[in-house]
Formats: sequence, structure tokens, C-alpha cells
Amino acid sequence: MKKQERRKEEGITLVALVVTIIVLIILAGVSINIVLDQNGIIEKTQEAKNETEQAEKDEKKELGKAEDIINQYLTGIEVEQVTDENPGMLEVEEADTYIINSIEDLVFFSYDVTNGNTYEGQTVKLGLSLDFNSNKSYVEPLRTNYGEYGYDGELKTLLINQSGFVPVGSIEDIEDGINCFQGIFDGNGKIIYNLYMNKILGENVNTCGLFSTNFGTIKNLNLENINLKVTANNNAVLAGGIAGRNSGTIMNCSTSGDINVTNNGSSSVQVGGIAGQGLTSEKIDKCINKCNLNIYINTGSGIISGIVGSNNRNEITSCCNYGNILISNYTEEKIYVSGITHNSLITNCYNSGNIIVNSYSYGTIYLAGIESRSTLECSNCYNAGDIILNGTAKEVRIGGIGSDLDKVMNCINFGKITANADTLYLGGVLGYSYQGNINNIYNYGEIAGTGTTDNYKGLLIGGIHTVTLKDGFYKVQGDELAIGDNYNSKTENINILDDELDTISVLGDEFKKDINNINNGHPILQWQ
Repeated sequence: MKKQERRKEEGITLVALVVTIIVLIILAGVSINIVLDQNGIIEKTQEAKNETEQAEKDEKKELGKAEDIINQYLTGIEVEQVTDENPGMLEVEEADTYIINSIEDLVFFSYDVTNGNTYEGQTVKLGLSLDFNSNKSYVEPLRTNYGEYGYDGELKTLLINQSGFVPVGSIEDIEDGINCFQGIFDGNGKIIYNLYMNKILGENVNTCGLFSTNFGTIKNLNLENINLKVTANNNAVLAGGIAGRNSGTIMNCSTSGDINVTNNGSSSVQVGGIAGQGLTSEKIDKCINKCNLNIYINTGSGIISGIVGSNNRNEITSCCNYGNILISNYTEEKIYVSGITHNSLITNCYNSGNIIVNSYSYGTIYLAGIESRSTLECSNCYNAGDIILNGTAKEVRIGGIGSDLDKVMNCINFGKITANADTLYLGGVLGYSYQGNINNIYNYGEIAGTGTTDNYKGLLIGGIHTVTLKDGFYKVQGDELAIGDNYNSKTENINILDDELDTISVLGDEFKKDINNINNGHPILQWQ
């Protein structure tokens, strides 16, 4: 009996197990259907996720609109809403003329040039002003499909943070125009606001600016509130607001904002408000820089100027610098700093920015309001900015117009100049000149400084060597000499200034009276 009862119980248990399994299978089928069918859990979850993501995008868009309103109120910057039907594709205006109508177009243009389209023989124009910080300048600021252009993530977020905008054209050391712009870029009088770049550069030469290297013509372009940051490690850097390197023409352009460069390597930095370096055939005409240049040189050399950092004996005309230049120098290499440029033919230019160098080195420093060093002519220029060297150096050549120039004509300095060094050549107009021809120079500015070993100070020129100098005028300052050191040079008509109006009468047609107090009542250029 017990065996029969045990078998009966086991049979019931087995049946129950089978029934349970069948029920579970049935329920599982129902559950799977619930999960997988059109109204299943997975589908509902995905819908909820999509809805959440869309809600977040909508919220960001609304926040973006609010930010635009606040930024417009705080900055006064107002741009129109773009209506680009094909963002990322330049609109064809006519044969060989293309229009940029959105930030997306500008991003594509940069990518296109970098990948081989030089636009030689073609024109690219700005269709409207663009603001990187404004949602109005994007068709879709939150788009995430621009990875191939170098932006992995939300486009606007990456453009105004992290590394920022990718320059137009290759950033490598390119001198033959490959993967660089060679056409005509017409800013059309429009403005690009809030260009942001934050680059940490490796070895070799790297270029940084809106354009990396320009072999074409860039004209009628205004960049406002630039924020350019470059850190250089063991490589040369060419950095400028419009272009890192220029081997073409830049005309009727302006820049404002800040350019910050840190050099931690043994190579050189060449920095300018308009362009970092100018190569053969380069020309800069009617350009204005208001960018402040903040340069930290830990090691290596530097050539820094308000318009073009370093030039290759080219032409700069009718340009002006308002930006202040601040250098922190720890290197024993040579550095050249000026308001306009280095080694160029300069005419009808002026500088109003202050130049301050904090030197903690024992290198050689060249400082000038207009041009740091050149054998070419500098004419019809004036400096109104102060030039100050804090600290000391092995040798300093410093002047209101030039630190070491050979040909100077019709130039005036109004700025104050201060420096100390082991060997000092300090002049109100020129620090030093060798075998030069100098004619019609004026100094109204104060000079102060001491050379602990060799001290050559002059209200006109610190030192001249086999130079021909004619017509030099200066305001009296204590017992300072007109020329600090004169070796085998010819001078004629070196006199004290009595009346500033006399300056205009002898300078010629390029200067005029300052009736609108542009230069504190001092003479200004005709084109101002």
C-alpha cells in the first residue's frame, strides 16, 4: 500500500510540474508578446526615451533662445536668424562665387579647404553676420552629425568650448599652398563674432587663426571678440586673428578680442593681431587690430606685433594697432616686439596700443611702437602708445618708431618709453640705426632708463653708426641728449621743437590736424 501511495503522489507531482511548465510557457508567450508587439514594453521604453531626449532638446532650444536674449542685452550683439536651406553646402550665387549662410557652412568650408579644395579662381562670400555664441547663427545648434568635420558631439557646444573652431586649411607647415585657401574670401562687410580656439600644439610648425595659411585674398572681414588660446610645446607657432600665416593679401579687415600664446618649447612664436607671419608677396592694407596680445615665453624666441608678427620684407600700408601687447619673457633668446610689424616696408601706419614687457631673462630685446627691425623704409607713421620694459635684459634696443631701423622718414613719437638693461640703446624715435638714412623725425614723448654697463639714450636716437640724419626735432627733457651715441655719422638740422603746428607744415600731405581729438590733439594721418 505504501509503495502504491508513494507512486501515486509522485505521479501527481509530475503532473503538477508538467502543468506548471505549460502554464509558464503560456504566460511566457503572453509576456514575450507584451514585450515585443507593437505596443510592447520595449517599444514603450524606446518611445519614452525618444520623448525624453526630444524634451531635453526642446528645453535646450528654449534655454538657447533665452541666452540669446540675455547675451544681446549684455553685449549689444544682434544677428539675424539664419534661413539656410542646405546647411553645410555653400550656396552658389553665380559662376565661381559661393555664399556662407550659417555656422554650418563655415564649418564645411574649413573642412573643404583642409581636404584639398583651395578655391583657386573662386570667390567665397559671407552672406550675413554670424555669432558662434548665438543659436540664431545655426540652422541646428544641437546637431551631432558633424563628426567627419572634426566635431564629435553637439556642434555649438564644441565650437564655444573645448578646442573650439578648426581653422580653415591645414595647420601644418605648408608653404606651397596645398590644402590652403587660394581664392578670394570676401567678408562682405559682415562680422564674425566670438571666434573661439583653444589649441595645444605638438611638434613641427603649426598655424592658428580663422585661416591657418592664406595664399589668396581676404578682404572686408571683421572678427569681433576673438578668444584665441595656444599652448606650444617644442614647436614653432604662427598665430593671428585672420591667419596664422599669410602669403597673399589681407585688406580692409579688422580684429578685436584676445590672443593668448604660451611657448614652453625651444622654438619660436610669431604672433600678430591680423597674421602671425607674412611670407613672400604678402601684403596687408587698411587693416585694424584691437586684439590684446598676451604672450608667455618660457623658452625659445618670439616675434610679436600688433598687425603681423614677422614679415618677410613685404608691404604694410594704412594699418593701425589699438591692442595692448603684454609679454612675459623668461628666455635668453632674442625677442622682437612692435606695434605694427617686423622687417617690412611700412607706410601710413600708426600704433596706439601700449607695449609692456616683463623680462626675467638675460636675452636681447627689441621694442618699438611701429617696427622692431628692418632695412626697408618706414615712412609717414606715428606712435602714441607707451613702451615699457619691466625687469632687465642683456641688451635692449627700444624706440618710439623703431628699435633698429635703417630708413626712416616723416615719423613721430608721442609715447613714453622706459627700459633698463645691461646695454641700453633708447631713443624717442629710434633705438639704434646702422648705415641708415633718416629724415624728418619728431619726438614729443618722455624717455627714461639706465644701462648698467653701456647707456646710450637720446631724445631722438639712442645710437647711430655711419648714418645720415637730417631734420630731427625733439622736446626738451632735462639734460638728455638728442643722440645718445654718434659714431662717424652726419647730422643736419637737429633742433628743439617750439610749436607742434610746425610739425604738420613740414611733414607733408600725409598728416593733418587732429580736429576731432583722435590723438589727443596731436597730428594724425590723412586717412583717419
